Amino acid sequence: LYSSASDSDKSIRFKIGKGIAGNVALTGKHENIVDAYADPRFNPAFDKQMGYVTRTMLCFPVFSNVHGKSEIVAVSQLINKLDEHTGEVVPFTAQDVENASQFATFAGIGIMNNRTFQHALAARNDAMNLISKKEKPMAAGKTFNIDQYSIDLELESNVEESELNVSRSNAFNIHSYKNDHNAPNLVRIIIDLFEERGYLKKFKVPREVMCKFVLAVRLLYRNIPYHNFLHAADVCQTCYCYLRYGGLEDILDDLNGFVLMVVALVHDVDHMGLNNSFHFKAETP
Repeated sequence: LYSSASDSDKSIRFKIGKGIAGNVALTGKHENIVDAYADPRFNPAFDKQMGYVTRTMLCFPVFSNVHGKSEIVAVSQLINKLDEHTGEVVPFTAQDVENASQFATFAGIGIMNNRTFQHALAARNDAMNLISKKEKPMAAGKTFNIDQYSIDLELESNVEESELNVSRSNAFNIHSYKNDHNAPNLVRIIIDLFEERGYLKKFKVPREVMCKFVLAVRLLYRNIPYHNFLHAADVCQTCYCYLRYGGLEDILDDLNGFVLMVVALVHDVDHMGLNNSFHFKAETP
């Protein structure tokens, strides 16, 4: 956790689980502290650092919906509540806790909206730099130094037959690779799909050449949340299933089937992670 003051260049940092705020971040439960210095979790060093004396404290988590899951994105603290009549420091009440909970709901939405805006702003600048040719597309004029060792490492990888069988079926789940751009065995599995269809043998494509091609394709994908190499592998495997189980092989000959799987593998090369809606709203040329 870290905190910085808008009117000061000072900031404080500490690990989750340490101190009162760290404990709230860990447990997700609020803490209403009547006497901060009587609580063994309280660290008075921060008071000395900030030139302040903490007496009462209300500390509560800020939640937000991240990828469909409720997660703690911040911890908020209210310190030294003052009595409106006497001006003296008094404990926080149950109503204060309820008010803080309501505030946390909107704070969580605000934090995530700000993060989304910052991401969109950075992505827009990236897109504009690309369009103005300040940054060349990754695929433009790119040369690859894929050595024999890298090729041998992929082709000789010890992939279990059970994993290959799953990859050749409708039970294949790309999420089992945990969004790892360089997930082990994935290149080998893609090559196996082409081999199983008989395309490499029929069109006389050496396994080493195919491996080098897949490795080059992986290099051309950006490590972005969705339109990445895992997505490409998933689409390629889906096309394989359409050919094998969906009757598409009865419509397409081997050459077109081969082309379909290759196109599936490269269809989002150099994708920047921006959709058409973004480009429309950002008014990119």
